[in-house]
Amino acid sequence: MSPLIPMWWDVVFATVPLLILLLLGFSIYAAIRSYRVAKQRGIDPLTADTELKTRLIQSDLLAASGTSAAKSVEQRLAEVDDLHVRQLISSAERESARSRILGEL
Repeated sequence: MSPLIPMWWDVVFATVPLLILLLLGFSIYAAIRSYRVAKQRGIDPLTADTELKTRLIQSDLLAASGTSAAKSVEQRLAEVDDLHVRQLISSAERESARSRILGEL
């Protein structure tokens, strides 16, 4: 033992590589788990980010065309009319809902 090196240095020198190995093992475990979950969900793990971005862009929520908004308004108006036909809302409530929906255009 060298008198220039403190005694606790041996503990640090042994602990640091052990922590690095533990972190490496956890990283490998997390990657394998993520790969398996993606495969079970039907997503190619190697291209998951691209697939998810593509699905998001093609979704109705982010559709750039006006047809999605028109369809949504049509569906909402049909739902209001259906509620009125089933006598779940009054005529005044129906007219109020229709004007509110059409006012959002």
